Amino acid sequence: MRAPAGRNLSTLAALVRSRLIRKPNTSVESFIAPSPEFEVGFGSELQHSLEHDLAGDFSLGDLVGEDEGTGQISALLCSKQDKGSGYEEVDQEEKRKSALEIPWIADLSHGNLSVKRKEVVRERKHKWIFKYSSNDRFNRLIKLCAHRLGATKTINVFSHLGRKTGVKEYNALIKVCIEKARATDDEYIAVNEMSKAFHLFKSMRDFGCPLEEQTYGPLLWYLIDMGLVQEFQLFSDVIKAENPRSASRLGYYEMLLWLRVDNEEMIRDICEFIIVDDRDSALRVSYLMALCESDKTMQLLDVVKNVDIIKLLSAECIVNIFRSLGRLQQQSVADDILLDLRTRDYDEDNISNFIVSYAVSIPNLAVEDIMAKVNNLHELLEVLLSSSSYEKLILHCCGLDQVGDALDIVEQMCDAGFNLSTDVLQFILQICEESFEYIWVHRIHSIICRYHLELNGEICRCLVHFCVRIKDFEGAYKIIGDIEEMNVKLTANMFNAIMAGYFREKNISAGLRVLKHMQGANVDPDSQTFSYLINNCETEEDIMKYCDEMKQSGIQPTKQVFMALVHSYAACGNLEKAKQVVLDPNIPVKILNEIKSVLVVNLVSHGQLSEALLVYEQIKKGGHKLEPKAITCLIVRFCISVILDYLPSTL
Repeated sequence: MRAPAGRNLSTLAALVRSRLIRKPNTSVESFIAPSPEFEVGFGSELQHSLEHDLAGDFSLGDLVGEDEGTGQISALLCSKQDKGSGYEEVDQEEKRKSALEIPWIADLSHGNLSVKRKEVVRERKHKWIFKYSSNDRFNRLIKLCAHRLGATKTINVFSHLGRKTGVKEYNALIKVCIEKARATDDEYIAVNEMSKAFHLFKSMRDFGCPLEEQTYGPLLWYLIDMGLVQEFQLFSDVIKAENPRSASRLGYYEMLLWLRVDNEEMIRDICEFIIVDDRDSALRVSYLMALCESDKTMQLLDVVKNVDIIKLLSAECIVNIFRSLGRLQQQSVADDILLDLRTRDYDEDNISNFIVSYAVSIPNLAVEDIMAKVNNLHELLEVLLSSSSYEKLILHCCGLDQVGDALDIVEQMCDAGFNLSTDVLQFILQICEESFEYIWVHRIHSIICRYHLELNGEICRCLVHFCVRIKDFEGAYKIIGDIEEMNVKLTANMFNAIMAGYFREKNISAGLRVLKHMQGANVDPDSQTFSYLINNCETEEDIMKYCDEMKQSGIQPTKQVFMALVHSYAACGNLEKAKQVVLDPNIPVKILNEIKSVLVVNLVSHGQLSEALLVYEQIKKGGHKLEPKAITCLIVRFCISVILDYLPSTL
């Protein structure tokens, strides 16, 4: 399916290169530096070839006259394809609108905002000021704009809004182009998306934005995956022209390309370059790191045996060598290199790290065999396991869900005098939770107490939570006591875990006693605590009591609190108050649908099917969907009502 697209893209590259007066060159150094003619061609010919796509969106300076060759390039890059071919175009009616009239901007203001906050937001929107608080939110915004408007229109919109288009914006737009190209089998769309990415590169240069790996990396990966050699060369020349420092790093992607298309001649030439050429060590390292990711065993061994890796590579890069030797099961070569490193007094901690990197990379090797190989090599080389080596073994065991083996290594590590980091301990607990192996909590707790391991709030919460999950409430309280003796600050989350466990067991009195334990430990309840308490109230008086306490504590109600209020009022038989909860103006719009879904579930469970359907209609009118649990309840109740209506007529 990709062959036609590949041919068109190759035609694009051929036309561009013909205008740049470049001669074919298969030398290994063909990617090392761009030709001087390229800069001239890129600055003039391609600028005009992209004129059609950029018209009305950018001011790119004076354009030169278009000749026949440039016209061919422009036709490939920017010609509008027939819609029947799958080409994505904005609707004709939308085209006639200004980009700024599209109503997506207004959607940004939804939320739980005070009157003053709303005024501030309106003022910001009036002044066309964009602010964002997280990468994820901004990327969603960029995607929304790019899909509705296109890449060039999006940049135009941001410039109208007074926001300078920077590297982050360009990276997000280029990523959208790549995603569209990957998602389609239509050759015209693929060509069009690559042309957009190309002119975004050009625009970045015009606006002084640097072309770093975070920008060009995803695009080169796409070209490598598709095996587009000429297009890769084209973009590589653009990148090196703008960022000469990237030449050595581009060698990594170049080698991956030749490996992808299985060009044995170029692979052989590059391997020879790594061995005999010492002019550019950074480029040689990049080539070698890419070779390590391949299955070219003979070529890798030839390079490793004929290169002084100590002089050429850093310790981090040598780790990749040993990973490859392990993956390719080249034990004799690995042993020889390790012995050479040891005789040359290489750092012992690094040697230990190399041994472990090699052992854990061997395919289908059991944990016991890995440990045996690691111990044997350490004894042979007369080195001790380092702290990082122990942690690497622990993480490998966790990756295999072998928590017991991981804890064995933890004890060996602590006996050797090393301290386990909180990150690794937290990862062990995470694996236990994901695999539901809560039973390990007692052994983990014992190790923590015996070796006085450092803790944080999340580790403590997990320990308590695990005890609750296996219904060992006494053990949970004991862990809290031990944590307090270690001078670790107790948090509401630890007690909340116990409270939630008691309430799940319908042991209401024990759950309420947890609140007294919190008060005795001088731990203030949080919104989660109050949501548990409210959710398990048996009278409306209790509901009001906890609501008042929460208000006096200055705790703002959360989604869980509103859901608990709906459930509790319904459980007390006051469905009217349950319905009034969703009318609270303090409920943020983004969570209102979830709270209404809880109301639907409670109405259905109390036989109010017609009322539940009314709420469901409100949710539909708001453009939202019912939560899955609420849908299930509605379907089950509706089926039951139909059956009950049908039965009397059949009797």
